[in-house]
Amino acid sequence: MFLQFVQDLLRSPRLCEGSAWVRRKFTAGESLTTEGRLGQSLFIVERGRLAVLGRAERSNQSALEITIAELSAGDVFGESSLIGGYESIATVRALTDGGVLQINGAMLMIYLDDHPDQGYLFFKYLLALELDNMAKTNRGVVDLSSLGFKLFGVVRQP
Repeated sequence: MFLQFVQDLLRSPRLCEGSAWVRRKFTAGESLTTEGRLGQSLFIVERGRLAVLGRAERSNQSALEITIAELSAGDVFGESSLIGGYESIATVRALTDGGVLQINGAMLMIYLDDHPDQGYLFFKYLLALELDNMAKTNRGVVDLSSLGFKLFGVVRQP
């Protein structure tokens, strides 16, 4: 539903393809965002699968990259671009070939400010997706924690 809403929104003459947004193809292994870099684009997955990656620091060793969640068609990332001045909180890397809608966050916000009815619906849909993403991420963290407990013998298998 959100993807269709955004596709309809992008038909506005004020949100021109090529300047406000593009359809971007990606290949397996390609990073679309990098943790710590300033986010400028909102991404909506149209096809393919991507991994949301976090870094776990290890003493006297290089950081360990951990998959926190997986994204597929209809999922959204890069929300920090809508606020401005925020860094990406994770790296997002393609697991398969696919494609995304890549939308300039600043241009989208100007449009939504000028069209508050559409802005309300946009953020209402986005909030629902964010709650789903938080639930996925929480499950991933719990899975990783339980794996760590098992590896270090804190939890015994029945």
